[in-house]
Amino acid sequence: MSKIEVDKTSAAGIATRAAQTPVDVTHVARSTVFAFVLTGVGLGLNYLFNVALARWFGPAEFGLFATSISMINALVVVVIMGFDPIVLREVPAERAQQPGAGWRVLRLSLIIVLAVAISFAIALGLLAQPIENRFFADTPGLSPILANFAIALPLMTAGALLLAGLQATRDVRLRLTVRYGLEPSLRFAIGAIVYVAGVGIIGGVWAVIAASAVTAVIAFFGVRRRMPLRQSALPSGGSEGALLASLMRASWPLTLASIVLVCSGRADIVLLLSYGGAREAGLYGGALVTAAIISTILAVVETIVAPLISEGIARTGARGISDLYKLALRWTTLISVPIFLFFAIAAWDIMALLGPDFRAAGLCFLILSAANLVNALTGSANYVLLLGNKPKLVLANALLFGIVMVGGNALAVPLWGLIGAASTLLLATTLINVARLIEVRVVFGIHPFSKESVGPALIGAVLIGIDLALEVSGVHLNGWIAAIVAVLIYGVLVLLTCLHPDDRRILGKAKRMIRRRAGLG
Repeated sequence: MSKIEVDKTSAAGIATRAAQTPVDVTHVARSTVFAFVLTGVGLGLNYLFNVALARWFGPAEFGLFATSISMINALVVVVIMGFDPIVLREVPAERAQQPGAGWRVLRLSLIIVLAVAISFAIALGLLAQPIENRFFADTPGLSPILANFAIALPLMTAGALLLAGLQATRDVRLRLTVRYGLEPSLRFAIGAIVYVAGVGIIGGVWAVIAASAVTAVIAFFGVRRRMPLRQSALPSGGSEGALLASLMRASWPLTLASIVLVCSGRADIVLLLSYGGAREAGLYGGALVTAAIISTILAVVETIVAPLISEGIARTGARGISDLYKLALRWTTLISVPIFLFFAIAAWDIMALLGPDFRAAGLCFLILSAANLVNALTGSANYVLLLGNKPKLVLANALLFGIVMVGGNALAVPLWGLIGAASTLLLATTLINVARLIEVRVVFGIHPFSKESVGPALIGAVLIGIDLALEVSGVHLNGWIAAIVAVLIYGVLVLLTCLHPDDRRILGKAKRMIRRRAGLG
């Protein structure tokens, strides 16, 4: 593989830097900090919502809820038909030609996906009982939850596409406020009310439905405010029919990729439910949603940089977004590594927060956290492929992931249960992300790595090694205390050895601002 650092004295290196899209790192950092704060609040509330449901109803009923919402989330990814990255790519390009435009593309995309979502929702409502009878005969109680969740499908799909529209117009604050502030707050509040009212686990489903409806409505009005023009230049240069044909050509490989990913990506929990019952699925679901916090760090950073990547590719080509590509990984690494450290060292204690029975999922949670760390530490390669208009590569990657997930889980789950499912996800995640990195390097000639992103990962690996050595030698520390100490040591070492100069400057500005506001200088 080519060396990571480009020779800065070469003519090619000079030409590449000249073509770079300028990055206002301070502005991006400000937006990212806002995103992290709101996302932290949202994740906290979502986690409390899941903890509450698990404690209120136990592993079995929580397993039914986790399985159902997993299936609905999978359907959302399918019925949106890849239009979220299409909107993220096409709307900025259209607005570059005509400020205030973009609604035409988004409106047509919304009509298509809503028609598909409503059809799927009706089918799911009618087929909920046959699905339970055919696939989950030993796990009664799934069909009413699934049938109620069908109502949420069009709302969740519309909300996801409209939030992509907000992201495309760089209205990050409203997008994050709705997605990570309002929606989880409503879920938790309504869930608490229906629990007190004695409604049962169906009340948790209706909390999700109500929150999704509010998200869709607010996102719609936010998009219309940012896209006031009803008529705009068509990207295809022709009629609305030509625009529809253009959108569908871009959509079909992404739709197939989504189908492969969601079907194969749920093979673990479906097989666990079939072989181990609702309890096994509930334990795995609790570990899965907690470990996913690590991948959310990458998603938050991409929320900020994805529109910039889209605009940069449109203006200068993929080589022009090399700095953004590296910036996204640098910040993702800085945050995701200490979270993994904390999760790895206190894994069993963290699982116990969901209830005493969930401590049995400690090792499973550790492996799932490693899978999410791999996803985070390989950066935004998938976004570069999507926004760089390489949908067939995205489809090929999905097929690779699907083969490993389905085949691996079919072999591993009957033998090793939770551990087999988690290990298969780790393997599949590693393979697909390595493939994406290689493809972006070969096709676009860029990579996301720098010493400032590799350094924190190495520090984290050393600290994990020290913790393992202590355990092997018989030194057993309190999980919470050891995790906190490890994260503090990580922070100090990063500050002393491998923090990027831009990040040091941003921290200095933040420190001075805090001192001024506190009246200390």
